[in-house]
Amino acid sequence: MRRTKHFLPLTMLLVFMFAGVLLAQLPAPGWAPTGSPVADYGQLKVVGRNIVSEKTNQPVTLRGVSFGWSSNTDHERPYYTKRVVGWLAYDWKVTLVRAALGVSDKPPHGAHQGPGTMYSGTNDGNAQAVERVIEAAIEQGIYVIVDWHSHNAHSELDGTNGASEFFRYISGKYKGYPNIIYEIYNEPLCSSWGCSDGGACWNTIRTYANRVISTIRQNDPNNIIVVGTPYYSQCTGDAMNNQISGTNIMYTLHFYCNHNFSDRLSANLPIFVTEFGLSNADGNNWCGSAPTVGGSYMSSWFDAMESNNRSWAIWQVSTRNESSALLKSVTAQSTDQARLTNGNWTANDLSSGGTFIRDKLRRANTRPDRTFTITLDKIGDGAVSGGGAKTFCQTYTLSATPGSGMRLEGWIVNGGPGGSTNPLNGEACSEMSATAVFFPTNMIAAGFSTFTTGSLGQWSVKTASGGAGSVIINNMEAAISATNYGTARNSVRLEYPTSSGQSLTLTQGQRYRLEFRAKSIGADRKITPVVLERNNRLNDTASVQLITEMRDYWMEFDMTAATVTTNAFLSFYYGNEQGSWVIDDINLRSIGAATSQGTTGNYRDPVSVSHAAARAVPFRAVFNGKAFVLAGSMGQRAEVQVFDMAGRVRFTKNVTLSGGSAKVSLDRLPAGIYTVRYKLDGKAFGHERVMLER
Repeated sequence: MRRTKHFLPLTMLLVFMFAGVLLAQLPAPGWAPTGSPVADYGQLKVVGRNIVSEKTNQPVTLRGVSFGWSSNTDHERPYYTKRVVGWLAYDWKVTLVRAALGVSDKPPHGAHQGPGTMYSGTNDGNAQAVERVIEAAIEQGIYVIVDWHSHNAHSELDGTNGASEFFRYISGKYKGYPNIIYEIYNEPLCSSWGCSDGGACWNTIRTYANRVISTIRQNDPNNIIVVGTPYYSQCTGDAMNNQISGTNIMYTLHFYCNHNFSDRLSANLPIFVTEFGLSNADGNNWCGSAPTVGGSYMSSWFDAMESNNRSWAIWQVSTRNESSALLKSVTAQSTDQARLTNGNWTANDLSSGGTFIRDKLRRANTRPDRTFTITLDKIGDGAVSGGGAKTFCQTYTLSATPGSGMRLEGWIVNGGPGGSTNPLNGEACSEMSATAVFFPTNMIAAGFSTFTTGSLGQWSVKTASGGAGSVIINNMEAAISATNYGTARNSVRLEYPTSSGQSLTLTQGQRYRLEFRAKSIGADRKITPVVLERNNRLNDTASVQLITEMRDYWMEFDMTAATVTTNAFLSFYYGNEQGSWVIDDINLRSIGAATSQGTTGNYRDPVSVSHAAARAVPFRAVFNGKAFVLAGSMGQRAEVQVFDMAGRVRFTKNVTLSGGSAKVSLDRLPAGIYTVRYKLDGKAFGHERVMLER
């Protein structure tokens, strides 16, 4: 479980996000787009011989397509993309896709080596392709079969590239998502005797299946697990007579047009047709002649599947030069292939089988055409536009208009960094949320005012008169020390920017406020914040007494130079006292007109440096895994608003603080990843991501 140890100010969080540290994540488990199969059916379960929706308690028939071997990088893996999955959900109206993990399979009964580069562990290209399909299915709200595509799985159980480790990884990573269906053994070949080996092959399969099922159930107690049956998953009789113990377990039946056993679909056994084809089992020769693909022979199979509520996935989404491919053959790594991997297929892109099955799916899955909604929000004062409903991968333009005195810091898209481009352009291929983040205009550019791991931006240590010092990033703060001390305060100093080529611009007749958080390390010490031109001070040099507790400080000064100053910089003097110190959350901004107007050359105006009394009890929000513990000054009003990964408000709580702590429980929310926004006294204060587990 990830727990947030302390509240991150919004400025700091956004530095992480726009530096790419905080990445976009999947929607929360259980969420699905409105009108999608998963939204309608939710968690699936096996009751008797049927798949049943826990939402409706009625039988469900899933219909869809299987991708080809993930190991084939020429004509099958290239289509393992989010856009292809999105297109299948949008245009073909599939409720199900199947990702076939290409596993090395060399059974003793003939050469059945799969094509291409075989699976070698959860970090290889095969696993990554499967995960792309899984995550695209989750975003589209459809179900996905994760298939150990092998004829010899019973001898591929253990080890880092074995079935047990793979399903442990997948069931752990996608725990809680009802979209997942596990197919743990594609087409067993533990016997060469077909359906007449006295149950020996089925006993081998059962032993293997019990091990893998136990591994999956440690992470995922609910989702359906499909077990292959003997001899290319054609022989279901032994499974019916000797079923595996446990809940939500089904059995595989595969067929092609040279097979004639459709009566097995009526057996009193929970059967899932995870693979079938409109060709012979070797991928060649049509069941009928184009354009009447399938003919009366295949029609009997479809009739039997429909009348028995058998869910199915047809083989295969690929451009292989064979009859089973649903797309016309194209040259590998060609521009034609690159276009097809983006979906948006035309009628001319489909094979005869593809045309046939698309029509079959669209007639069976009579859902209205999907749209993909872009939900807009904002943090700070400003306006956003360009959201609403889009068709599949339709381009969008999102615009952000900052309020008076504000600037656009950047975009949060689906909970992760979306950049700072304005307008923001892209394509909506699934449900999407976008939040524009507005900050007050700041003389110090975002990214340099708050310190992040491994980066100081344009800050650096400067020395004079024999001083020497250094600065490092520790716990997201700048930790500063001096190794040699001079008699002058400026013998060691922290400065921004680092050179005269990168300077601050201050306007004549304006008053400026410098805010920062700082503390000493070990013992109290003084620092002196100074704003300067390259050769002149713009404010008096009053010192700040730091203590060993992080405190908020501020100082104000009038810019009374006769003209705009374009060559200013900020410096913190600390070179005449021993001891280290820490600084964070630096902000320099204009706060209005100067309080007094100086004369030409007058750079020394009154300045105040003090603790920020209004934050003597700084607001904090700590997430303990189940609730938020809030603390703040007496009478402060805090609002906690929790959003799911679709951008929907799931929970809002208002709390009046008393100087102590107050708890806000999330016990009514399901497990998942949520975005939390805070307001303090009606103003946006912060934003963070939390993971809630049960």
